[in-house]
This record gives sequence, C-alpha cells and structure tokens, in this order.
Amino acid sequence: MKKPQSEIRNEKSRFPKGGFSFIEVMTTLGIFFLLASVGLGAYFQYYKFSLINNDIHSAQTLIRNTRFKALKNPTGSNYGVHIDEATNEITSFEGSYVHGESSNIVVQLEQVTITNLNLMPTPGVTDQIIFQAGTAKTQNTGSFSVGSVNYSYTLTINAEGAID
Repeated sequence: MKKPQSEIRNEKSRFPKGGFSFIEVMTTLGIFFLLASVGLGAYFQYYKFSLINNDIHSAQTLIRNTRFKALKNPTGSNYGVHIDEATNEITSFEGSYVHGESSNIVVQLEQVTITNLNLMPTPGVTDQIIFQAGTAKTQNTGSFSVGSVNYSYTLTINAEGAID
C-alpha cells in the first residue's frame, strides 16, 4: 500500500539534509573560547587596576575631608593626617595624634603600599600633615607615593594644604 503524499512530506521534514560538520563546530567553539579568554584577561586587569585606584582615591578623600574639617571647624582645634608606612594606614585625627583613639578615622590601604614619605616636618613631626584651624594651611608640605609593583601615584601636599 502506498503512503499518502502528506505523510511522505512529514518524514522528510523530520530529517533535514545538511547541518554542521564536526570541524565547523570545533572552529566556532575555538574562536568563542579565544575571545572569551581575551575578554576575561582584560576584565581581570581592569578589576585589579580599579582596586588600586580605589585605594588611591580613599587616601585623597581622607586628606581632603580632614583639610575641610580644619577649614570649617567650630572648635578651633587643628586637624591632621598621620601616614604610617609600616602598616599602610592613613589616619585622620583632631588635635594631636593618638594611636587607637576612637574618634580617629583610619583608611587601610589594601592594594597599594605607602613609600617615599617626604614631608617638610614641623619640629618632631615627620609623618603627619597638620591643618591649621580656620585656614587649613600646613607647614608639613611634601609628598608621598602610593602604589603597587606596576603602578605608582605621588600625592603632593602644598602650603595651602591642598593635594596637587
């Protein structure tokens, strides 16, 4: 008995001719994985750089905020920033620096290290920037670097207390 024409068409449509060969599929996958590895490498490089930039930005922000407090403070006391190369910490304080004081604001730099601390010292103070109340000027001008193996950024404090 002969099959009706509609059944013959349905059988042909279930098994189409042609398709992709094994080589075409493998080539496509190879190109995909190559592009993915390049993209991931670039992403991780950018991510690492953004962590370093975040630490640098945190240090700048703490210094600027401390200077602003000295400029606008109602109590008349000086504000300052203590820079600790050994622990990679920058600490904002009011009055004079006391390690561990509860009112201190501490920024721990995780991705970078502090190097080349070179501040013109107020007598006896070589690791602090003291901002005068009302004017926010400082006698502790100078610079220090923050960075990693591949990247370094120098923060320079001028006589006005601003970061150049």
